[in-house]
Amino acid sequence: MTHDIVVERLTTTEGFSSMRGEWNSLLAASPANTVFLRWEWLFEWWKAYVSPELSLSVMLVKKRGLLIGIGPFYLTKGAGKSVFSNACMMFLGTKPGCVISEYMDIIYGERDRDEVISAIIAYTVERGLCSEMLLQNIPSDSRSLLALEKYSQANKLSYLTVAEKTSPYIKLPTPYSYEEFLEARGGTLRRKIKTEQRKLSRLNGVILRRTESRDELGRDYAELVRLHVARWKAIDMNGAFSDPLFSAFQREVCGQMLDCGFLELGFISVSGRNIAAIYNLNYNGKVYYYQSGIDMDFNRSMSPGLLLHSLSIRGAIDAGATEYDFMISGPDDAYKKTWTNDTHCLCDVYIATPGVMKIAMLAKGAKAGIKRLFENLSGTRH
Repeated sequence: MTHDIVVERLTTTEGFSSMRGEWNSLLAASPANTVFLRWEWLFEWWKAYVSPELSLSVMLVKKRGLLIGIGPFYLTKGAGKSVFSNACMMFLGTKPGCVISEYMDIIYGERDRDEVISAIIAYTVERGLCSEMLLQNIPSDSRSLLALEKYSQANKLSYLTVAEKTSPYIKLPTPYSYEEFLEARGGTLRRKIKTEQRKLSRLNGVILRRTESRDELGRDYAELVRLHVARWKAIDMNGAFSDPLFSAFQREVCGQMLDCGFLELGFISVSGRNIAAIYNLNYNGKVYYYQSGIDMDFNRSMSPGLLLHSLSIRGAIDAGATEYDFMISGPDDAYKKTWTNDTHCLCDVYIATPGVMKIAMLAKGAKAGIKRLFENLSGTRH
């Protein structure tokens, strides 16, 4: 670390709360610019999930007093389901056994990657902050990965990349029309969409709408949760909103996203009855599908989910978005692949002191075991 590079560590919620402007300004200029690294997302996550077992450890990398990098981390006394109980560093927005935020990364300017990541690794080692790092859902094409490996090894840390996951997405070139989008789908999907559109047009009192204000959001958020829980109870599963911490986090962050203009909370209602809801985030030219809910007791011959995605994709095209991202596929998400063959890949990174890595390898059966550890740590986004 050069003399003009300084790392400061934020350890209090009050300090974190003051970072909004600087944080989002740096993110906007970063190759890691996604909605899940916005200050609003990570600050509301921290407020919801903070506990005595967790301590804030946000690293601010400054060069001659100017903020050039942010390590959005916290420390935990152990990885929960890990076989070891060492101090562990993780991304804010991720927690063992919970819903894990996606497209996580270290934040830095275009030219500052090496200075930022080398400073973060060196600072962590010099101060003995932790003996392992579990960094989940980093894009596999992130420029951070090579630097993390390089500077981990330079500091005599062991490094593994494990648990690669896929996130299907639809490319939306510009200019592009919805009709062109439909024409590019397979014949089966195209026919299904048109059939569902005809079914909807035959119903009376159909309203398609989005949440527009904070006054509407309280009622609409409750409806999203109700429809989401109903959809998963129909197949004897718990949805993500059954976790009170997740629900509290989402209630607050939806308000923040609405205020910023990123929230797209849409509904299909028939004769005053909401039959389907979709929760998307529109940020930096990309639309991210995050959650949805369906009234399973309404006309089981219809496919409201198909209609919701079709309508959302039309909206994304009209807004000039370049991608519609379905997010990471889970075991119940085979339908996502019917929309597209294109995928983003995300991976998990495990960094540890050699002794801890050796213990982990022995306990979990080498790299395949470490991969299973990450899979066990990850929650779902049902």
